[in-house]
Amino acid sequence: LYTKPWMRAGPLLAGVLAALVHRMPRAMDKLARAKVAGTLGLFVALGVALVSMHWPLFALSSRAVGLVYMGTFRAAFGMAVAFVLVLVLSQHSVGRALARPLSAKVLWPFAQLSYSAYLVNPIVTLLVRGALAQAILRGSFGMASLFAMDLAGTFAVATLVYTLVERPFMRLRPSGRL
Repeated sequence: LYTKPWMRAGPLLAGVLAALVHRMPRAMDKLARAKVAGTLGLFVALGVALVSMHWPLFALSSRAVGLVYMGTFRAAFGMAVAFVLVLVLSQHSVGRALARPLSAKVLWPFAQLSYSAYLVNPIVTLLVRGALAQAILRGSFGMASLFAMDLAGTFAVATLVYTLVERPFMRLRPSGRL
């Protein structure tokens, strides 16, 4: 299921919808004025995102519940992220408050590496898990340790990909364009 294109359609469509809403001044103004609904929407979106990322909630459920989870968790997560992005880009007071730390200059290097990190993360994750398989089975590593190793490995490899591949290709674009 991980590689099937139709399993990625939900998050892609959520992103497209977020971009469309962002380009609609009336919708953005309406969101900015909806103080309670926007704030409540943020909490709902964060809850949906957390639940959709926590597969153990559904791992021991019935097969039907597991299949529904597998078929919807990416779309649910994508819609949650899309809502948060639209809220952050709006003039909603909570959105502006979230935008400040998210636009901190210290995050800029990570933003530059995000596409390369997106591309290399599945490979790095497989390599880390493969290299540590026996230690994982013995319980020598907790989830926090594995997450830290995945994150460090992903951004180390992403730095190489960005420097050696992505950046040189970006320089080939004609100047004055995107």
